[in-house]
Amino acid sequence: MALERVIKMKKNRSDKKNIKRTIGFFKLNVFLSILFASILLFLTNLCASRIYVRYHYDSLVPNGLSKQSIDILRETKGELKIISIFERSHPFRKPARRLLKEYQEISKQFSQLNIETQIIDANLDITETAAILKKYDVEVNSIIITRGLEFRSISEAELSGFSPNTQKTNTNLASNFIGESVCTLAIHKLLHSNSSKIYFLSGHGEYNPTSADKHTGASNIAHLLELYDNDIELLQLGSENKIPNDCDILVIAGPTTIFSETEINAISTYLNNGGKALFLLGSYHANGLGPLLNLWNIQLSPPASGKSYGIKPTTTTIYNQHEITEPLTNIATTFSAPCFLSPVSEMYLTTKELADKPQFFPLILTDPSTQQPESPKTIAAAVQLGKPDDLGKKQNTRIVVCGDDSIISNAMIGQGISGNKLFIFSAIEWLKGNDFTDKMIPAEATMLSSGIPADGWSDLAIRLAVYLPLAILLIGLIIVSPILKRI
Repeated sequence: MALERVIKMKKNRSDKKNIKRTIGFFKLNVFLSILFASILLFLTNLCASRIYVRYHYDSLVPNGLSKQSIDILRETKGELKIISIFERSHPFRKPARRLLKEYQEISKQFSQLNIETQIIDANLDITETAAILKKYDVEVNSIIITRGLEFRSISEAELSGFSPNTQKTNTNLASNFIGESVCTLAIHKLLHSNSSKIYFLSGHGEYNPTSADKHTGASNIAHLLELYDNDIELLQLGSENKIPNDCDILVIAGPTTIFSETEINAISTYLNNGGKALFLLGSYHANGLGPLLNLWNIQLSPPASGKSYGIKPTTTTIYNQHEITEPLTNIATTFSAPCFLSPVSEMYLTTKELADKPQFFPLILTDPSTQQPESPKTIAAAVQLGKPDDLGKKQNTRIVVCGDDSIISNAMIGQGISGNKLFIFSAIEWLKGNDFTDKMIPAEATMLSSGIPADGWSDLAIRLAVYLPLAILLIGLIIVSPILKRI
């Protein structure tokens, strides 16, 4: 009996030693895990605060300049200087500095292009900052691109893609850096200045390009067009009822009242003389413009009886091949309540009338897989003079018509529907006669705010000192509790 008791005591002592040894290893593992996790989290955030990641329309280019930007720079000649002037706490300071380095590096590949960069700390270089702001009449937190005595300035709002009237915070700024897009376009415009005058017709309840109102304004798209070297003006046909001679493109966006006969004649005269126009119409009645559009081989019609089209939003990715729709590949466009377009019937036209008939090109079609009609319906179309094989040549009159006017509203554009924005922009470029629409839309880059912000170190300390150890200890207790019960 005594021998068995001694053996049992020795066994218990051995078990206790093993348990203590296990607990000791566990404590060491917990300590090393916390230390390793802390170091890993610190290094990850440190690297993320210095390197920003950008996504392009071209998914094959995760970092650096996009293919579109490189194509534009390859065709650009001259000497440029890009100046970045930001406050230290601004969320665009680091991505702007990185972007300037990318431009400088890529310019070394092209012998005909030389890009010099200058990065100014607005908090440290106070004297130089004041001199730059006065010389170029800009505000701090901007990028200036110069060529000799000419220059282009890019403001904080332009770098973020927001309309000047949009309320901005550091949070939404940090996630909307589109510096590459606007800087590449500024470089292109500085070396190839070719400003166009776009008149938005007013006086009939149209969308106002100067208004930031969500439902009646179109300032978001107007701001985008201005970035791409277009001058935007309102036009109200007065007693003269004449479209100005300097009008490159006439935009009629969502009229709600009837046009007078003299106004229709003025628009008709403009088109007959080789004018370019964009019609965005919310009703198949077209507010008196129907007969005029019929002369240009465009007929508007309501949705078929009993169908769902025209009474609820429509989203589609179905596009016919055309210069306007090239940038829209795999990008959805959304329409609130579209009416439909079709060419005028040829049944009663003579041979000569058929020969002179403007060509009708469907652009955007409804998606049969998500809607009721048996066949796709045309929501937007382009019209121009000339035969289909003349598409590569510049024609005189060009017209784009969309059966929905709300796509230009701040409500639609502000929702981040990129397809609507690209469609309007691409239509404007085609009306201007540009045959390089795909190169004129550099990818819009978005910065991931994964780094530590200027005021984020206290939050990081709390995570390292409190949250992370508690989580690891909780997991450890769950694992060790069965062992402790056996002691």
